[in-house]
Formats: sequence, structure tokens, C-alpha cells
Amino acid sequence: MKQIFGRTALLFLGNLILRFLGLILPPVDVRYLSPDEHGIWGMSSSIGLFLNLMLPVGMFMAVGRFYFDAQDESERAVSLGGILNFLVLFPLAALLLLERFGPSLFMGESRKAMMEFI
Repeated sequence: MKQIFGRTALLFLGNLILRFLGLILPPVDVRYLSPDEHGIWGMSSSIGLFLNLMLPVGMFMAVGRFYFDAQDESERAVSLGGILNFLVLFPLAALLLLERFGPSLFMGESRKAMMEFI
């Protein structure tokens, strides 16, 4: 029981530190980033949050179901191995496609030429 409370306190402390940094860092960002850089940071954060929600496609929730539905260890290994493969390969393929076609999706021709120059 003591170990549970210790780990819960550690998790709480980590969340508290992250929230505190969320209060402290925006004024620092405003001070050191230009308006253009601030826009790039905001767009990158938004895209990152969106991809973080969309790429797993709910597979983290499926792990529990397939784990307990399996009749034996070999069936469990097959189903969890398939989920792991999906969680690795699908986001990798999606990110590679975004890397290849992202500039034409998110930027016009003038901005694309500027990014290639940088």
C-alpha cells in the first residue's frame, strides 16, 4: 500500500510540474520568439496534438479487450503482436506520407520555395 501511495504522489508531482511549466513558459515564449516563429510553434503544436490523437486509432483501448479475450498465451501473443505492429507501422507510414506531401498540403508555392531554401 505504501508503494501505491508513493507512486501516486510521484505521478501527481510530475503532473503538477508540467502544469506549472505551462503557466511559466508562455511569457518566456512571447519574449524570445518573433510573431512568425510563434505562429510556426502554434501550428506545429496543433498538428502534433492532432496526430497524437489520430495515429493510434483507438488501439490502446483495444489492447485490454484482446488481452482478456484471449484463451491462452499464444493467442494473446498473436493479437498483441498484431496491435503492436499496427501501432508502429501505421503511424510510420502516415508520417512518411505527411513528410512527402505535407508541404503541398499545408503551404502555397511561395512558402514551399522558402522552406526548401532554408
